Amino acid sequence: MPKRSIFLFFLLLLSASALQAQRSGYHALLSHQPVPTESSTNPFFEQYEKTTQIWLMAILHREESYITAWEDSYDESRNWIDINEDSIAAPWDDWMRAELSLQKVLMHMALGEEANTGISCRALFRQINRVTDYDPTFAPITKCRGMANVLVGIVRLRYAWIMEFLGYEGSISQGIALLDEAARGDFRQEEAGITLALCHAYLLSDRSTAIEQLQPLAEQMPGSKLVAYFMAHLWLKNHGADSAAAYISQIERLDSTDAYLGLPHIDYWKAEIALQRANYSEAIGHYDAEHHTDEQSFVKDRWYKSGLCHYLAGNQGKADAMLQKCYSTGNTSTSPDRYAASQAQSGLWPHKLITKARHASDGGYLERAEQLLASVDSTSLSKDVELLEYHYRLARLYDLQKMPEKALATYDKVIAYSNSERLDSYYFAASANYYAGRIAQQLGDPDLARSYYKAVFNYSDNPYSHSLENKALLAVKRMDER
Repeated sequence: MPKRSIFLFFLLLLSASALQAQRSGYHALLSHQPVPTESSTNPFFEQYEKTTQIWLMAILHREESYITAWEDSYDESRNWIDINEDSIAAPWDDWMRAELSLQKVLMHMALGEEANTGISCRALFRQINRVTDYDPTFAPITKCRGMANVLVGIVRLRYAWIMEFLGYEGSISQGIALLDEAARGDFRQEEAGITLALCHAYLLSDRSTAIEQLQPLAEQMPGSKLVAYFMAHLWLKNHGADSAAAYISQIERLDSTDAYLGLPHIDYWKAEIALQRANYSEAIGHYDAEHHTDEQSFVKDRWYKSGLCHYLAGNQGKADAMLQKCYSTGNTSTSPDRYAASQAQSGLWPHKLITKARHASDGGYLERAEQLLASVDSTSLSKDVELLEYHYRLARLYDLQKMPEKALATYDKVIAYSNSERLDSYYFAASANYYAGRIAQQLGDPDLARSYYKAVFNYSDNPYSHSLENKALLAVKRMDER
């Protein structure tokens, strides 16, 4: 490589920190604004950021058009590296190849292609090893190494034979340590920080830690629609409806400038918050708005919840019509869709007060949930499943109220009743075992925790079995690593 080319390239690399502080492709990527093309003084990072933004849209939307666009951009970037390899200082060429390989692995995971996830790790590890063999101290590869370790730990949970056959080594705890190192480093540390937080949230099911890690970045970057989006979803899934609503308002303020790219599911999230707040007509309106988008995720779930809102508001006829829509449309690719499908197939609606308590609890409105459950006369519950859910909702409430002993005793009641009445097809006992395992861990009893996690696999015929089993496997794996 000519000395002049090397000199010019390193001048470009030295400008990377400046790019982070300016309205660059990097900050456009983090803010979810269109990455500028053909205007950058650094075509290397421009190529990477363009492909990364398309990948991010594909991951968020899960639509065929975005996935195809990313596949094309992925090939374009790989070809770009090959064509310009002589003018790229090593090991930056392999750094970008590793980052692209990581995108491919995560795409397989997002699409549920778990075996392909393990197999596609081969290219990722090959590129990481090429970088570290060239320069063991090359800091920019740290984020990629961290994610690779986490992915090996997770894929090994169900596909240990693939990992062993291919000779992959790594652990979740090592990966988290590397991601933390990258987030505290000097190279694109914001991107690493977001990656670390999302890894905790969506791979390790630890949303509280994710919120703690992402909160400082949300405060530092109020103009980042992407960070606000992730914070809204994290709070929505962590019993924080009011906090989620605040971030959604921030997203809508940013959208008013027309400078940002679109994001999916905003109306769906607003509908969920309205349902949790018992504002049923508002929830129906937002679910209806989501019906008129091209989003293919949660179709059955949306129709079911539209019907549920009508049912809770006392409109039985409209509720039943929505239930029929749920039955006849959409697919069962997600756990909420599978649950909605099972409800539609039964043709039955749940107990109103218990259901209202459930959604209040989901939103973090624990006092209202407690009042609703207190108003339920458990002796009048006519169905076994209603009594089972009643005790499960009490257990979840005690858990969220930080009363571990009381919650554990009530989870045990759920498990015992489900087993005695053979209600295995409902998710309550499986979920009770998982949450009981978490409490046992918190109380310092790892053997008891393991027994609860193992019991999760006794209830495989429920809509959330895959998700709960993965969480239980992961919990045991992380206990083993400590």
